[in-house]
Order: sequence, then structure tokens, then C-alpha cells
Amino acid sequence: MALVAGGALGLRFLVLFSRGDGGGYVQSLILAAILILVGVHALIVAYLADLLAVNRRLLEDIQYRSRLQGVPPAPRAGRS
Repeated sequence: MALVAGGALGLRFLVLFSRGDGGGYVQSLILAAILILVGVHALIVAYLADLLAVNRRLLEDIQYRSRLQGVPPAPRAGRS
């Protein structure tokens, strides 16, 4: 949502700038840049969350298969 709003504000600024009236709309350009950055950061966080979910599923599958084969669990680090 922020990415679309930022793109719309950026497009608005470009249209006004091409008409020769873009000097008074610098605030819109700054807001567009901030919204685009927020949107990109949200996409990156969503991608990382998806990667973590896939990794968790793979680890669960590995643990399930090792339990079926009777492999003892690995010792945890930091425990004595």
C-alpha cells in the first residue's frame, strides 16, 4: 500500500515538474520517497518471514525423519 501511494505521489510530482510547476511540491517528493522506502522494507520483511517459514518446515521434516530412523537428538550448545 505504501509503495503504491509513494509511486502515485512520485508520478504526481513528475507531472507537475514537467509542466514547470514542480518547485513548490518538494514535500510531496520527500513523502513519496519515504513511502516507497517503507513499502520496500515491508516487502523485504515479508520475504524474510517466508524464508523462515520454509526453513522451519524443512527442519521439522528432518527431525521427523531422524526420529523415524532412531537417530538420537544432537546435544544442544550451551548445556552441560
